[in-house]
Amino acid sequence: MNTLKEFKCYILTGISSTGVHILITLCCIELFKTPPPISNGIAFVFATIFSYLINSSWTFTKKINKSNFLKFLVVSLAGLLSILSATSVIQLLNIDYMFGLAFVVCIISPIIFALHKKWTFA
Repeated sequence: MNTLKEFKCYILTGISSTGVHILITLCCIELFKTPPPISNGIAFVFATIFSYLINSSWTFTKKINKSNFLKFLVVSLAGLLSILSATSVIQLLNIDYMFGLAFVVCIISPIIFALHKKWTFA
C-alpha cells in the first residue's frame, strides 16, 4: 500500500478511535457514574487497543503481535506527551487554542503517522 493510501486509512482509523473513546467515556460517566478522569483513562485504553488492531490489520497490513503493540503504545504515549506539551505552551503564551489544535492536526499527527510507519510497523 502506498503512503498516501496508508495516511488516509490512518486518518479514518483515528476518527473511529476518537468515536470509540467518546462512546466509552460517555457510557462510563452516564451508565456507571464513573468520574470523568477515570472514564477518560478507561476510554484511552480501549481506544488505543482498537486503534492498534485497526492500524495493524488495515492501515499497515501487519500481523498483530506483542512487539508491535508495545511499539505502538510507546509512540502513542509519546504523541500524547507531545500534544499536551505543545498545547500547554500555546496556552501559556496566551495564543488562541485553535492554533494549538491546528498544530496538533497538521504537525504532530503526521509525525506520529511517520513514526508508526517507519518504526512500529516497519
